[in-house]
Formats: sequence, C-alpha cells, structure tokens
Amino acid sequence: MGSRILSFIGLFILSALPAWSQTEEWKDEYSRFTDLSPWVRSSNPAGIATLPVGKISTVRAGLEKKDGGLTDLHESRDCFRPNLEAASYIKVSDRITFYGRMDYSYFKGKDMGGQILMDPYYNPVNFLESVDTTTGTKTLEEYALEGAMVYSLSDRLTLAGKINFQSADYAKRKDPRSYSQWMDLDASFGARYSLADGKGAFGISLNYTKTIETVAEKLFGTLDRQYYCLVDYGGSFGKVEIIDGDNGYLSVSNERPMFNQFFGGSAQAEFKVGGVTAFLDLGAAYRNGYFGKKASGSVRFCDFDGMRYSLDTRVSFKTGKLLNRIDGSWNIMTSLNKENTYRVSTQPGQNPEIQYFGSQEVGDKTVGRVKARYTVERMSDESADIFRPSPWAASLGFERFGLSQTATSYPFYRKQRLAQNTLSMLVAKNVMMQSNFLSLSLEANYSFAGNDLKNEDGQYSSATGNPRTNDTYLNRNYEYFHASSVGAGASVRYTLVKRAGKRGYSLFMDLSDSYRRLTSNPEYLTGKYRNTLIFTIGCNF
Repeated sequence: MGSRILSFIGLFILSALPAWSQTEEWKDEYSRFTDLSPWVRSSNPAGIATLPVGKISTVRAGLEKKDGGLTDLHESRDCFRPNLEAASYIKVSDRITFYGRMDYSYFKGKDMGGQILMDPYYNPVNFLESVDTTTGTKTLEEYALEGAMVYSLSDRLTLAGKINFQSADYAKRKDPRSYSQWMDLDASFGARYSLADGKGAFGISLNYTKTIETVAEKLFGTLDRQYYCLVDYGGSFGKVEIIDGDNGYLSVSNERPMFNQFFGGSAQAEFKVGGVTAFLDLGAAYRNGYFGKKASGSVRFCDFDGMRYSLDTRVSFKTGKLLNRIDGSWNIMTSLNKENTYRVSTQPGQNPEIQYFGSQEVGDKTVGRVKARYTVERMSDESADIFRPSPWAASLGFERFGLSQTATSYPFYRKQRLAQNTLSMLVAKNVMMQSNFLSLSLEANYSFAGNDLKNEDGQYSSATGNPRTNDTYLNRNYEYFHASSVGAGASVRYTLVKRAGKRGYSLFMDLSDSYRRLTSNPEYLTGKYRNTLIFTIGCNF
C-alpha cells in the first residue's frame, strides 16, 4: 500500500508541472472558468474545446469534518476526510487540447454498521448487518485518475476521447469485518459541430461504464458467536444468512464481485437567439450486471438489468450588467433484480458443479434526482480585467431525491417510496483588496418530505410464516428522508493574486461551515443535527 501511495503522489505532482512550466496567462478562479461554458462539464468530452482560456490549472488540499447523528444508514456520526486534487486544461495548439485530473481522499468514520456496500442506492441488492450493535470504525481510501484529448479537425468540427478510472478500498475494523474493493472505468468518445454563423452547436457522444465492487467478510474474534446479514432486496426486506463459510451471498473465504456495466450515448444542442443562450444535454444508457462469479464452480446469485437516463439544461441571458442563468438536471436509474435458483453438486474427487433451475424477480428499484437553480451575477465593469471575480451573486435552488422500490420474497412483498425535497438560497460577495480579494457567502435551506411511504407489505398468495425484515434500519432510513430540517451555512475565502506580466498565479484559503437541524425531536435517528466543517487551501495558475 505504501508504494501505491508514493506512486500516486508522484503522478499527482507531475500532472501539475506541464501547466506550470508552459503557462502564458493566469486566471484567478479555476472553477469559474470551467463553469462558464456548459459544454466543458457535459457528457461530451469534445465540449472541452469551448474552454474560454488557453491554460488553467489547480492544485488543492482539503479537510472535511462531519459531526452529528442526522445521518443515513451508510454514514457516520463522527468522521473526517482529507483529500488532494490536481487538475489542468491545456491548449497546446489551435487544434489540440489536453485535460487531466488526479484525486486522492481518505475517509475514517466511527460507529458505522448496517450498510456493507459503499453506496446503498447504486446496486439493486444490498447487504446489511442483521443487528445495529456491531458498529465499528470504517475507512475508505479513494483514488481517481481522469484524462482527455481534444482534436479540432476544423473551426467547426471537434473530436475527443476521455477516460476516467477510480478505485477504492473500504473496510470495517470490527467483527463482522466487511471489506470491499471498488473499480470504476468510464470511457467516452464525442464529436461537436458548430454552426457557421455562431448561433449554435450540436454534439453526440458514446459512453461505456464498468464498475466492480468485490466484497468479503472476515471474522477475527472468538468463534463462539455467530453473525448474520440481511440480504436486502429493498426496504430492509429480504432474507437472513449466517456469515460463515462459503455458502451464502457473503463469504469469509472468497471475494465476490458486484458487476455493473452501462452502454449508452448522449446528444447535445446549443442555440443562441437574440441575447439568450440555451443548452441541452440528453443521455440514456442500458444497464446489466450480476452478483457472484460466472464460473462453473462458483455461484452467480442474481442477475439484473435496467436503464439510466439524464438531462442537463442551461439557459443564460444578460439584463444590463446582470448575468442570469437557469440550470436544471434530471437523473434516473432503474434496475430489475432476478435471483437465481441453483443447486451445488459435488462428486467425489471432482470440483463443485452449479446447476441452475431458473430465476425469480426479487427487486424492482427506481432512483432519481432533480435539480433546478436560478443564479444572478453582477458582471465586472468592461473596463476592468475580465477575469476579475464578479462583485456579487445570488441564487435560488430546488432539489428532489426520490426512491421507489418493490421487494419480493415470494409470496411476500414490500413496497416503499422515499422522497426528500430541499429549497436553498445563497448570496455571495467579493470584496476587492487591490489585486487580492475576499469572498463571503451565506446559505440557508429547508428540507421536507415528498410523497413518501415507509412500507406497504402484502402477499401475492396465502402462505404461512413471515418475511425477514429489519425494522430498526427501516425506521431510521425512513425518518432520515421524512423528517423536516432547516440549515444554514457560511463560507469565507481569501485569494492572494501574484502577477508577473501575463504570468502569475493565485493562492487561496477557504473555510466553510454548514449546520442542519431537525424541526422536531427524532424518534429513530441517533441525533438531531449535522455539522460539516471544510478547510481548503490551494493554488490556481
């Protein structure tokens, strides 16, 4: 692990050097320029060519500290996360542009249990510790490496390719000790065509994504205690298995992969009419995957498929010295999970052989998120440096997260809907201090439930017995989304600008704090509030 970290840090430093040594012009704010054009952050890598500057880079280090029991099942009431990031956009010629990013973070959280996989809303099936009395410390180490190359065939046609690779190690330090490794490979190819009159542009891109999360359990304590896990088909509903040996979903002797892949594409369009610019990015992808191993002597426990849809929009226009912008996004992901029926046969002197007898539907899940934000920004005077920050900005936002699922353990079923809406308001002010500046911002938000349903249980046919559920996790997860809360936050950033003709750089230090609190006392959650403190230092050049 030590050599891996040293190698990553070495590449991290080298990624910034080309931009530093070749910089001919400097800019104050990295994020400002990468956000000016919606094409740059679209699903089409050819949009990178629309970056309004020739070269811009950032190197930053941060520390995030969270406290409070207002958390979802997979979160910690006491955790911290340091991180490092380096990113660069470089136009090496009129036709060629390169982009690169490297990221490293380390997470450590106390009193964590319940959810075993990294993201409870990504996979069609989850695994939960059967009781909430086995919590312990969890660590998560993440690496990310991203790169893109853009080539302009002409002033109107641009081609590009991008690869994004991520890996992570996730571990619990107390029995039952879950351990998983994450790998994410995303590759995309895109083309962009500009209209001759400059009134718009069109684009198309193809995308392939593959993720693999291998998971295993370890028991290091005394063997006189048995541990169980809930195979969660949805809504803390499914079946209970003992964590022992190699017979169930989770094994103490073998790692088993959760495999997902997406095949898809997207189309983009930009129109400029009068003083209004409209941008649209629409994407869709087919999803399939499985849990287990596709081998004759290993069990493939379930197979699943589904779809992923996305929509991103932006409308911008000027009114006097004000820049108005309306951003919206819609993302939805579906999955249909089918559990395989099988039998393991072992002949004397031969390897185990798996015989499959069909499958049955055990989970139908839809996860979606909608965002909308209106931003108004005071532009700098035309006589001033166009790269100076705006004097002030304000925004209003709305966000909705929703989950709808049906879990089946025939003949029993459970239906569930979770929804949380958030309204937010932000004001920001930049105070110029000669060539340096101080940035201040204040935010307020209010979260409330949508059309949610904790659980609706029933039977497709009469039967004896009861399905296996975990009401502790069910109630806690439902209250997290259902309970209303109010929040406020503040941020202060000081930016020190160093000029040397057209060369230069800016150093910044950022401190922000956000606080969220329930409007009533919790019944199932372990706390009433959540506080997040973030400190960041960095350099833009």
